Amino acid sequence: AYPQAGALLMSHAWDAPDNWSKYFKAQQFADAKQIQVATGLHHAKKRGLAPEGRQMRVWVDCASLPDAVDQVDHPLEKIEYGPFLLPVRELKRLVAPVPGEAPAVFTELRLDEAMKYDSTMEIRTFDNQGRPSKEAETRQVQWEILPGWWQVRSARVVSAYRLSPEGAAAMDQFLPSMEQLQQWCVRLGLKDEIWVEFTIGTLRTESLNLTDTMIGLHGGMLAVVSWNYFDRLWPLCEWAIFCNRVGPGRVQLAADCFTGAALVEFHRVVRRLSITGAACRDERDRRLLLAFLEREFNCGFEHKTQCFRKPAPGVLTAAVTERVVDFAPLERYIRATAIAVFAREAALFGSRRLTYDDESGWTELANTLKLRELHGVLKKSKPWDWYEDAKRQVQRDPPAAPAADAEQDLEATAELAVAEAEETAYKERVEAWWTGLVLP
Repeated sequence: AYPQAGALLMSHAWDAPDNWSKYFKAQQFADAKQIQVATGLHHAKKRGLAPEGRQMRVWVDCASLPDAVDQVDHPLEKIEYGPFLLPVRELKRLVAPVPGEAPAVFTELRLDEAMKYDSTMEIRTFDNQGRPSKEAETRQVQWEILPGWWQVRSARVVSAYRLSPEGAAAMDQFLPSMEQLQQWCVRLGLKDEIWVEFTIGTLRTESLNLTDTMIGLHGGMLAVVSWNYFDRLWPLCEWAIFCNRVGPGRVQLAADCFTGAALVEFHRVVRRLSITGAACRDERDRRLLLAFLEREFNCGFEHKTQCFRKPAPGVLTAAVTERVVDFAPLERYIRATAIAVFAREAALFGSRRLTYDDESGWTELANTLKLRELHGVLKKSKPWDWYEDAKRQVQRDPPAAPAADAEQDLEATAELAVAEAEETAYKERVEAWWTGLVLP
């Protein structure tokens, strides 16, 4: 993780859950979600999930990705477009220059409208001594690049103008992970008349290919959890990979607007959680995300026989098998981390009444799902005891008398200071339980 960058991953489900109007008759889902996001960001900043003094940057799944350039713009369909031919003179105009000391990052092409190219390329023959012929054959070069946000994937010098095939082959090919395209042209000393063949891919596809890596680079995750959150594959994938790479201690839950009367729905969604049964709008995304999860958690698999068929007349019957991945251990992991994070939130914002230590039911749910170790540490959550201890602590060591203007009520100001001190002491007890018992 790189929390110094100040980036938060906002994980959420776009659609309103079923039965929303049953629990929230007077409030629209979008309005409640907006309030929840603002509240969650405030709590995330207070917890230090983004560094002090820096603007918080939030990555919001597809809203932070460029649009697809066409219907096949997806890692499982098409990752490379081209090749395209262009002289170095035109290539320099197409690609923005970068400082000489710039780090090796994507060489970007941002096209607001389609780019069309139509020209001719001179091709010469060469004798045994490498001398070009006087006469040149012309070759028509025509292509079009769709509007979008692109990055250069490969480039090489081709034999054209007065450069022989051997001379072109001897030049280094462009390596996008090592340098910018402009730097490559300068390093090779390419003249403006030299022709280059290059391929491009979209930043969208590159980002999707690096989904697991990008999730792990965020300093914190704001999980806006409604009761359909764990029914969707994208949020499931984000939650699982983030908790595995960064840790559930860096998750800020944003769900208090959605609980209350709807608490039972949150218990139900954790119970019915299913990796293979989770919904996904794009079936291509499903295959991509399942592959990420299988690799990330080293899930086991087996080939199960579905039926028997004769491949052709006169051929013996053969078994038709299907590769089945065992996601059960991963589902158990997601349930455990989800219950733990919800239990922390319940301890922080519960009523703290006597005999109401598990008023939200997360401890009992852990027991029902046979999460024995988690159940044991959740039973040690004692909000009423902790709150009473916090009040006694403040009584022993009261806060300093607050400064107040003549118009202010000194008694009310003092009571507010005491309440704030009690709240601070209580939250310290919750965090000690969370970091000392639950997270390990």
